[in-house]
Amino acid sequence: MCTSHVKVEDSRRLRGGVAEGDGGRFDGEQGTSKLNPLVDLPKFLAKTNTAEGLQKLTETAGLTERYLKQYGPDVPHRWTQGDDPSHVRLPPAAYVSIQGKNRTLRVCRLITGTWQVGAWLTAEGLDIPQIPSEDVYDHMLSKIRLGFSSFESAPHYCDAERIIGKLRVDGVLTPTELRGATFVTRICPNPCEMRRESVYEMVELARARLRCRSIDLLQLHWDNWSYSSWRNTLGWLAAHPHVNALAVTNFDLGHLREVVEVEGIPLSAASVCLSVVDQRPVSTGLLAYCRSRGIAVLAYGVLLGGFISEAWLGQREPRPWELDNSSADRYLPYIQRWGGWRLFQRLLEALGAVAFKHRVTVPLVAMRWALQQEGVEAVIVGTRLGNPASDTTIENARLFEFALDQEDMEGIRAITQCGRDLRRRIGDIGEEYSKIDPVLGEPLASE
Repeated sequence: MCTSHVKVEDSRRLRGGVAEGDGGRFDGEQGTSKLNPLVDLPKFLAKTNTAEGLQKLTETAGLTERYLKQYGPDVPHRWTQGDDPSHVRLPPAAYVSIQGKNRTLRVCRLITGTWQVGAWLTAEGLDIPQIPSEDVYDHMLSKIRLGFSSFESAPHYCDAERIIGKLRVDGVLTPTELRGATFVTRICPNPCEMRRESVYEMVELARARLRCRSIDLLQLHWDNWSYSSWRNTLGWLAAHPHVNALAVTNFDLGHLREVVEVEGIPLSAASVCLSVVDQRPVSTGLLAYCRSRGIAVLAYGVLLGGFISEAWLGQREPRPWELDNSSADRYLPYIQRWGGWRLFQRLLEALGAVAFKHRVTVPLVAMRWALQQEGVEAVIVGTRLGNPASDTTIENARLFEFALDQEDMEGIRAITQCGRDLRRRIGDIGEEYSKIDPVLGEPLASE
């Protein structure tokens, strides 16, 4: 049975209160309150306005007003919210080993997604990055040296692969740092009859951009099962001498079984969309299957394009044209089909209560929830690389300092069980890439 809803005052839209992509943060007006926030979070937020509640929530998480600071090239530690990063030491539990053909990969359990490198558009709408590539380069280097040494890229993520390649060969990383870094990339072939030559051309192009002899972990995305050439494509990739580890992206359980049990192709990992809202990998048994087969699950979409954040607590439902990034635009329909904005606000309240208990932020609770699902070895969370004002590297180090207990899980489940099964609303895992939206006349999601 669904728990009763504690109404949170729907205050006016706060200035600057937008989600900065995955991991988006509140950056608007701050208020003060004489009330003590050390009470039940939903009740506290119900007694005060949203701005005051958010300030108290961030204060208790140790974040204070760091989001309001201005950063420039001459500001020390500009990639770490102005904090001194010397104390950051990720524990051994922050890393997992993924076995490849030629070597074992050391993967950070919080992988930095680079899709937003290509999402910075000019005001004129030209498809060119606003953030200089050298700033993205510096930001990546900083994250590696702080221990967040794994990155996920793709050919269509603008210059992400090329910037990674520059990092590899410039000599700025020590041999130890370079060995400890893992760079994941992906190929997204046109779903037609593929030839070995064209598949190998994609691999060689990725190697040239990444400037590597062997690709650490290569993912195959496939979105049209009416073409059976995905079988040959996977076989060719598995046999390629310069692909160390092979993974699939957005494969449902049936096709994953076929890869492993029928085709006999060894997989090191599988990337799937997973969040407290989208639990299809749990309900379909995919997570359990991957765990039984030793396939590492890499979960993306954990923060629903930045919607799972304090920034959206107590806010009205946004209109599609008000969203400032493609990730949020993609995941808003997930929220609507799952249970709507009102139920999503209840979920944010529940996550906020857990965050308050552990003195962390709402996104960290959502990431922790995903990491504690069986078989999930890492989460992929997008970062606006090159934009210091939205960086949360220091904060994210706390992901490995706490764990959700049974009470936390049950509190979250009390809300999520009120939502609909997205498998019935948008289809099985990956089906949203081929299923046509009846209103827009285009796929529900795009790669």
